[in-house]
Amino acid sequence: MMKEVLELPIIQELMVKQKKCMEAHEQRQKDGTISFFTEGPRNSPFVPMIIKQAKGCRFIDLDGNEFIDIAMSYGPHILGHSPDVVVKAVQEAVTRGTSVVVGHELEHRLGKMIIDAVACAERSLFTNSGTEATMHAIKIARAFSGKEKIAKFEAGYHGTHPDVSVSSNLGTERRGPRERPQGVLDTPGICRHILDTTIVLPRDHEAAFAIIRENAEDLACVITEPMGPGWPKLNIDFLKKLREVTKEEGVILIFDEVVTGFRGCFGGAQDRWDVVPDMATFGKIIGGGLPLGAIVGRRDIMEVAVTTGNPLEDIKTKVHIVGTNSGNMVSCAAGSALLGYLKENQDTVYPYLRQQGERLVKEVNGFARENTMPFRLMGLESAVIARFLEDDPKDLRQMEQNANAIAEKLLPYYMRRHGVFMPDMHVVFLSTAHTPADVDTIIGALKSSLVDMRKDALY
Repeated sequence: MMKEVLELPIIQELMVKQKKCMEAHEQRQKDGTISFFTEGPRNSPFVPMIIKQAKGCRFIDLDGNEFIDIAMSYGPHILGHSPDVVVKAVQEAVTRGTSVVVGHELEHRLGKMIIDAVACAERSLFTNSGTEATMHAIKIARAFSGKEKIAKFEAGYHGTHPDVSVSSNLGTERRGPRERPQGVLDTPGICRHILDTTIVLPRDHEAAFAIIRENAEDLACVITEPMGPGWPKLNIDFLKKLREVTKEEGVILIFDEVVTGFRGCFGGAQDRWDVVPDMATFGKIIGGGLPLGAIVGRRDIMEVAVTTGNPLEDIKTKVHIVGTNSGNMVSCAAGSALLGYLKENQDTVYPYLRQQGERLVKEVNGFARENTMPFRLMGLESAVIARFLEDDPKDLRQMEQNANAIAEKLLPYYMRRHGVFMPDMHVVFLSTAHTPADVDTIIGALKSSLVDMRKDALY
């Protein structure tokens, strides 16, 4: 496959257009430096994208080519790259300190903002990333409940720590019947015993509730994205039933809001759809584009990670959560500035993103339908995913089985031809920096790419 792809006209064209990017990639290979985004095994760096500058909704690569970015770093840049309000806050903060391993006012300010905005949040705790947030949230749930097993949904992505590296959207294999998925490790390097403690649930299927009830005595928590790229369809009724069942069975419900937090409204999915979990994790937007994650939840649950005032006893009984740069001054300054802006401007920011996202989906899907192209954008408002599919999928497995994997891998390269950068994971995030004219360009690029790919017999 690799040889055939490299010989495609689109790849040959980009190798010339992005010659310096290619040379830089070769040098990185020689020097041994690795970036997940160019050398990582999940990516397909036929023509690696290496940039020198990002601002607003655009970036410039090493060759001087300008692209409209619709990756937005997979979600954090809701105002675009380096918005002035965040840059100013970071510049001021860095003169006062960076990582200090003691308490500081910026940490308190941001934590209080999140507690005030999020329905389930009675206490907050910062980590370095969304992955760390879900990892520690699970530890807290286990310590509070005294149980060891956890449950997650098939194709649900919660970071890369071992407990959740089972049957995620990074996986390539599904096993067992649709209603009773069998866990599959996402990657080499994960101990197989994880399959004994991580239960996989079917998304949007009544069987999930039966599995939870069957395992309730051993189940510390259920962790789920309210909606995510693994299965980009919103089912509020399912979330409400999930809340009911976990509450009835005494199982902690964790919402992974790393993507949905502050994306569709100020707060999170739980606030917008009135489904309140016991705990939630955040990342991406709350850091203002800098590394930051957060765990929030009910006071009684979060207390298992809080001192009683007796450290000699606490070290034996409390959950140990620490990170040198967790809640650092610069990230908290960036997050406080961004959330402050979103709170003050929520009546304009979110309706605008909703309008532009819905217009993007409507126009592109309409074009594909009119021209009998097996393609659709799926998702909600300013966060969508591109899939090559004949029909609207009824469930996750049908979506994965029917998708054209080769076409999906190559779509981002056709988009570059038309001046738009789409990531290999073909997840699209819009920002307020994307003007209506920029969205017109994105729509045009998708339409032209679909036409080009049909000419090249890729679908």
